[in-house]
Amino acid sequence: MYAKKVIMFFLFFLAGFSCFASQDDYKKGVEYFRNGQFQKALTFFKKAAKTSPENSQVSYNIGVINYKLGIYGDAAESFTVISESDPMFFLAQYNLGLISLKKNNPDLALEYFSVVIEFSGNTKLATLAKYQIDKISTDKNNQAAEAEKNNFLMEAFVGVGYDNHLLLFEQRSSGGYGDSYNNLGINALFPLWRNSVNFYSSLDIMNYSEYSEYNRMDLELELSYRLKFGNSEVELSLGAENNWSDDSQYLFTTKLQAEFLHHISNCYAAKLRFLYSDFSAEKHNFFLGGSSNEIYLETGYYTDNTDIFLYYDYSDYNREDIKRQFVSFSFSPEVHKIGVGGSFMVFSGIEVDFDIGYSRSEYSTPDRLVWFGRLFERYRDDSHTYASVSVSADIVKSLKFRTAASYTNKESNISAEDYERTDMAVFLVYSN
Repeated sequence: MYAKKVIMFFLFFLAGFSCFASQDDYKKGVEYFRNGQFQKALTFFKKAAKTSPENSQVSYNIGVINYKLGIYGDAAESFTVISESDPMFFLAQYNLGLISLKKNNPDLALEYFSVVIEFSGNTKLATLAKYQIDKISTDKNNQAAEAEKNNFLMEAFVGVGYDNHLLLFEQRSSGGYGDSYNNLGINALFPLWRNSVNFYSSLDIMNYSEYSEYNRMDLELELSYRLKFGNSEVELSLGAENNWSDDSQYLFTTKLQAEFLHHISNCYAAKLRFLYSDFSAEKHNFFLGGSSNEIYLETGYYTDNTDIFLYYDYSDYNREDIKRQFVSFSFSPEVHKIGVGGSFMVFSGIEVDFDIGYSRSEYSTPDRLVWFGRLFERYRDDSHTYASVSVSADIVKSLKFRTAASYTNKESNISAEDYERTDMAVFLVYSN
């Protein structure tokens, strides 16, 4: 309610010094607005906009009315067209922050409010923005505390395999920390030629809810070739992935991967993998593009009953959005991950798998505002400590009972995102 009063005040304040050709339409729009007849007010403001399309006051007031009517997408468009040099630019930025909150995107709202505080020079407006930021931080902490009580992870797998052919169906559901995730996956793998050339396909249908709920479908195709010579193996794979979602986004990705495995002796081996991907996406009138590469190194001790290995995984991810007027967003994180994992047979029919590690992500996130050609960056540092363990036990021939547990501790220089999480899952696995 407080935010609504603020945005109404801005509209009345502007009505006093508007000056353009269609004064009558503008005055009628203000009069209908004051009487609470927002749809009629919108009609007259739109008439005024046709007469004076460059007048920012009209655009601003159209944005206010669309906000009142709950048409947040149109409201955002009206505020976005107001240029940096316009006296109402920071009022528009503040209102874009309010719209982001209405659309359940507090991180984006923080960016708009931060711009107001840092650059507006308006004490009253900066105070309002500071109030909103403090409220977002409080809400995030409360949501994290509440969501921690409702963490869950459920996974179910069923599949059939025969002579290197595999068809697998999987169902995954998880929740907690303000989000929920459901995924139905279908995976198929079969050889094409002498077990050296393999074809893999995957179809995932997801329902995801974080800031807002949306549905997504991913289709992945991959062709791989494996060559053996002496104590070494080389595998090359080429793949493509398409993603569709109901928020009007389309993503296409190509992937190239090379993996080298060398057996040092009967028990020791080393593995090196390089992955490169290039992607592009279209969402409304935004175009996104980027690439990523990953280098993975693993060395360890491998026998029939025991595998123990050390690994280091490095990835570099680059993405840049083409500017839309004065809005820009890009990031380039580097992720370093190191850990130890393996599996071993405790007793006959009982197997233990484990993975313990640490990862660190470093990247800068430029603010969405490009202010007179300068790009203001925020540095972000996230670190994770993680551990997982699973135990499998034979029940009868071909049927296994498996239980798994995992723990994650995340720390960030943005304190609202710090958390600890523990997940547990139980499976019945049939293999023949």
